[in-house]
Amino acid sequence: MTMYVSLLVILAAGLIIGSESSCAWGSDYECDSVYGCSYGCSEGYCWSQCNGVCWLSGAGKEYCSSCSEWCWSRGNKGAQYKQCSNDYDCEDVHHNACESSCSV
Repeated sequence: MTMYVSLLVILAAGLIIGSESSCAWGSDYECDSVYGCSYGCSEGYCWSQCNGVCWLSGAGKEYCSSCSEWCWSRGNKGAQYKQCSNDYDCEDVHHNACESSCSV
């Protein structure tokens, strides 16, 4: 039983590490370790990795592919966009829908 628990822990750690490395922008910006999506702050507004044309990769709706596609993130509570001064300011909106088109 202990061996099975150890194996599950190793597999879970591998999945987390694998998804972190799948973020298209790597360590240049924040990376959602669960969904493999990069996000950050640029020009004073939050952006997030998305799947436009790259949805063909089979990543699905919530998981990001390895393509470098992005969009401006929709703000919270009816705001069109979220203003930011650093990448950490965008943590609460990186799962929000795109306010702009998803593009390369």
